[in-house]
Amino acid sequence: MSNRKRPSTRAESARTRRDKSTRQPVKHERDSAARRRLPVMVRGSGGYGLSQGKPERKRKPVKRRFDIALSSPGVEIRLPSMPVVRTGWRLASFVLVAGLLVLLSHLWNSPNYLVQMAEVQGSLRLTSGDINRTLNVYNKSIFTINPHQMENTLLITYPELADVSVQVGLPATILVTLDERLPVLVWQQDANIQWVDADGIAFSPRGEVDALIWVEAHAAPPLPPRVDDADPSLDADVIAAPQAFMPPDLVSAILMLGAQAPEGAPLVYDPRHGLGWNDARGWDVYFGMDVADVETKHLVYQAVAERLQADGIQPALINVEHVHAPYYRLER
Repeated sequence: MSNRKRPSTRAESARTRRDKSTRQPVKHERDSAARRRLPVMVRGSGGYGLSQGKPERKRKPVKRRFDIALSSPGVEIRLPSMPVVRTGWRLASFVLVAGLLVLLSHLWNSPNYLVQMAEVQGSLRLTSGDINRTLNVYNKSIFTINPHQMENTLLITYPELADVSVQVGLPATILVTLDERLPVLVWQQDANIQWVDADGIAFSPRGEVDALIWVEAHAAPPLPPRVDDADPSLDADVIAAPQAFMPPDLVSAILMLGAQAPEGAPLVYDPRHGLGWNDARGWDVYFGMDVADVETKHLVYQAVAERLQADGIQPALINVEHVHAPYYRLER
C-alpha cells in the first residue's frame, strides 16, 4: 500500500482556504489592540514623553432644535437651531451687581430724593429761613445728608441753641427740632451787647425778651474753667459745644442782686469792687462778688447812706463787700 497522500478534492481545498482566512483577521485584531495599548513615544518641547493617544476634542455646545408641524399631514418646518445657554454663578453675580448699580444711580439722581428745605420745630426766635440758610440743603440728595454733622453745625453757628435734633426720612424729609436757650440778663461792655442764659452762655440778641436784668460792665467777666481743660477725655462733640461766657455762680449773683436793685437802675460790674449799681442820688454802691447774704449787705448799705446824708456828706462810692467793714469814698 503506497504512503502517498491522496490529492484533496476541490471542496476540501476551498474549506481549507476559508478556515485560514477566518483565523488570520483575529490575529490582526489582537495585534492592533495590543499596539493601541502600548505607549507611544512623542517628541515635544519638553523632551520625550509618553502619549496615551489623541486628546479628546471639546464638545460643541448643545443646540436645541425646533420643528413646527403644519396643517398638511407629514409636513413640518425646521427652525434654525439655537444653542442652549447655561447660566453659572458668575453670570448671576454680574447681573446682581449691574442691577444694584442701576438702582443706586436711580436713587442718586431721581428728583424724588432731592431735598427742598428742612422743616423746623421748636424755634422761639430763630426762623426757618435762618436754619435753612445755614444747612444749605436745597436740591441735595437725601442720601448725602449727615444728621450728626448738621447738628454740630447748628450748635456752633447758633450758641443760643441748647440742643438740636436732626431726623432724616424718605423720600426727602429733614426735620430739625430746636431747643433755644432763655436769656436772663443783658451784658453790655463798651458797645458790645450780649444776652446770657442761666448757664453763663452768651449769644447775640435776637428779637425781644422782657424782664431782663441789664448789666453795664467795666471789664470782661471772669472766665469759667474750659470744658476741654477740665476733662481732656471728653469727645470732640462735647468740646465743640459753646464755652460759657461767665461762671454760672456769677449769673446767680446778678439775679439775686437785681432783685434788690432799685427799679429801672442797671447793675454795674467792676473787676475790683464786684457787682453793684448806680444810685440815683449820685454815687455807686458795690456789694462784691459774693452776694449770698445780699439782704444783710443791703441793710448795711441803707444805714451807711442815711448816716452820710444826715452828716451832709456826698460820697462817690460806697462799698459794703465786707459787712463788718463797710467804707465810702469821696472820689472814684
